[in-house]
Amino acid sequence: MSNNTITINNVTSIFYGFLIGNLLSGAEGNYDERASAESYTSMLRTELTAAYPGTEIEIDYQIGAEGCLPATLKPRVALADGSMDESGDRGEIEHIEGIASRVWESFSWAVEVA
Repeated sequence: MSNNTITINNVTSIFYGFLIGNLLSGAEGNYDERASAESYTSMLRTELTAAYPGTEIEIDYQIGAEGCLPATLKPRVALADGSMDESGDRGEIEHIEGIASRVWESFSWAVEVA
């Protein structure tokens, strides 16, 4: 392991954000954005908690928005040494993004409008 690689045990908190429009973009059908965002958040929180036990996890989103993710919603992690990793150069953000992608790909979080 290189000096700039951290382990899961060094992560004390995770922040992850998304735009629900990006998650539903290109999906066929009519979906409830709020219910879908809440469902995705719940599923993602479950997966992140399993991958990072004991870590504080915060997930935020915007309804009715898509496009470029604002800086306030970009993922970041706090490390045990008190530093923040916002750039992803230490590997954890890439790992978190991978977990989020797997949840998104399942599409089981999407709630169709009846």
